[in-house]
Amino acid sequence: MRAPAGAWHEHGPSQAEGLAMAMTMPAEEAAFYQRLFESVDVVGSGTVSAQAGAEFLSRSGLPRQTLGTIWGIADANQEGLLTREGFFTAMRLIAHAQSGAFVSPELAAIP
Repeated sequence: MRAPAGAWHEHGPSQAEGLAMAMTMPAEEAAFYQRLFESVDVVGSGTVSAQAGAEFLSRSGLPRQTLGTIWGIADANQEGLLTREGFFTAMRLIAHAQSGAFVSPELAAIP
């Protein structure tokens, strides 16, 4: 059985729920992004490399320029990789861009 959105597990929130609370993201959205993140972070480093990230993000069908803008926002420290939070940000921005929205840092805060 699945815990209700925002519910705490015995030992605190899951990683996805904790990030969802930090980003004001519905738990279902965070859980979906968590599964995607784990599929790209195959070594379990907690980050997604630029190469793996570019390959994964290109599956969105968005123009390279848009994906570059999304990467620039999601890679907040300009480290050439995405943290879990950065990956979730990129996923949310891709969803908005696929719906026709203009990508901006502020858009990452909107579900």
